[in-house]
Amino acid sequence: MFGAEASIEGNDQSAVLFNEKPIQWLEAKKLAHLGKEQEQLMHRHYKQWMEDLGKEFGFKTLVDIAADGNSSRITFTRK
Repeated sequence: MFGAEASIEGNDQSAVLFNEKPIQWLEAKKLAHLGKEQEQLMHRHYKQWMEDLGKEFGFKTLVDIAADGNSSRITFTRK
């Protein structure tokens, strides 16, 4: 995940990707001085991107973004 601190756990039915320190996101947010509305829009795009990625591989995808917006948990489950 491009320098992020990430971990993965799971079994043969599902996998969870923990993106604990998304370096690209944190730097972009700092440099661009994003407002709350812009951050929410970026989160929606990120969720859609992960859901589309999972769908292409035949998975149901659930994306949870932390309240502070600085980490995420993505669960991929077999359909």
